[in-house]
Amino acid sequence: MKNIIIAFLFTFCASNLAGQKILVLKNGKTLNVSPKSAEDNIVSFLKDSTSLQDTSLQNNWFLLEKTTFILGKPVLEDSSITQMKNIASILIAYPKLKIAIGCHSDVLGSKTANIMLTQARADAYKKYLILQGVYKTKITEAIGYGSKYASHKSGSDYIELIKDRKLTLRIVSF
Repeated sequence: MKNIIIAFLFTFCASNLAGQKILVLKNGKTLNVSPKSAEDNIVSFLKDSTSLQDTSLQNNWFLLEKTTFILGKPVLEDSSITQMKNIASILIAYPKLKIAIGCHSDVLGSKTANIMLTQARADAYKKYLILQGVYKTKITEAIGYGSKYASHKSGSDYIELIKDRKLTLRIVSF
């Protein structure tokens, strides 16, 4: 029985690490992330020498695909914690890095309510980052856009509408 438990634990741990990528940040801290995740894309962007020279790339928005909020509330879901901590670690590791936060909604509900909700969510994310030790001067803005940039219209499939509910980061300077 003991061998079965050990085999199970080994298999479980190995499967959790499978497909993961270890990022080494500028300050030596390591992050275990999914390839092509927001964290991976941001660090790759920061390490790419052409990114440093091309200021037009600073307008790229990075989707925080694992950061979500409770439906209709500016409360971050527990499943978002790992990615939120990783983003805070990246901001701390790169002293010159400054970001803007953008929060978006789908087209359901009133425009005013969506703007208020997304602004409250952007503010909640900013507050979380600051509580993690990120200097507030590193976050140049936190804007709730409501459904201004929604790509799916009312009447779209629910799965499509969900794609418009997102949190994004833009590199302002680094």
